Amino acid sequence: MNRTTEENSKTSWELIVAGSLMLLLLGLSALLLWPFGKAGMTIHLAKGCGLFWVVLALTSWVIALIYRVLRVETDPPSTIYVITNVCVSAFLQAGWSAFTALTIRNQMGGSTGTTVALWVVGFLASFIGFAIANVFYQGTLYKLINAPLALLSYAVFTVWPAVPRALYGWFLGIFGAG
Repeated sequence: MNRTTEENSKTSWELIVAGSLMLLLLGLSALLLWPFGKAGMTIHLAKGCGLFWVVLALTSWVIALIYRVLRVETDPPSTIYVITNVCVSAFLQAGWSAFTALTIRNQMGGSTGTTVALWVVGFLASFIGFAIANVFYQGTLYKLINAPLALLSYAVFTVWPAVPRALYGWFLGIFGAG
């Protein structure tokens, strides 16, 4: 098998895993939040997941065009290529965590069980966002940065909702998460 076929196979596999995890998240969150009357939040998360896929795809496409125009070396990856992708993937990953944190934060209230269930769904959603981002940013470096960033930024953004509103409010407000 040549390198291109191998990379396409890996990308396909990561796409299938990320899509399956997203569907699993939506199903589990609906089941977990249903007893607390918060299952409707799953629809909001589903819309956010769809938007996240679109934003990642468009951003990757635009960056690929910029690399081509500027003739940035992508194989083997140049330093500017890696640094740019790390920054973009981290920004997008933190954006997904901001969306998740604000969505969860807007639903909080009520019993301790509700709060715990919402936090669990939020952490799972942040991790699934990491899996989705891995489809577009597959390098080990991106995974080493984005995995802890997803969970840490979710925790910080849930505790201090002013931070994601300041960083991403312009975008998230369009979709009703701000």
